Amino acid sequence: MGKLAAVLAINCVTAHVPLVAGHVGTHPASSLVMAALSAACLPCAVHLWRGPRLRTWITAGALAASMLAVHLIAMIPVAGDHAPGYHGHGNDGHGDHGSGMLFGDLASPLMLVATILAVVQVALACAVIAAIRAGRVTAGTGNS
Repeated sequence: MGKLAAVLAINCVTAHVPLVAGHVGTHPASSLVMAALSAACLPCAVHLWRGPRLRTWITAGALAASMLAVHLIAMIPVAGDHAPGYHGHGNDGHGDHGSGMLFGDLASPLMLVATILAVVQVALACAVIAAIRAGRVTAGTGNS
């Protein structure tokens, strides 16, 4: 399970590179948070690959849950066409007329993939943590 989680983490990081790059100019703070969480996934992926311990699974689950929270916050509808973070230009015929989201079009395939990967990572980490605590799986052996 550790190797699967490591591959998921690397895929999550890869999916976030274009998302961060595409929004850093308009949403630098949110992009910085996404970049930091993505960067934190790299050493965690190494630990997951090599033989994760309970602490590794907890960290991986917490990082994935944090990223999921960032995604959900980014999906919060904003009020009005000219709310902070809105990418459109009102109804002047020059832009998106109603994404109403902090990051614009969050229905993009990349954002959906990144969100799904985060959900899967959280679920996997929770399942493995529960199995370790129940004594069904031994942490750190590569079998967890």
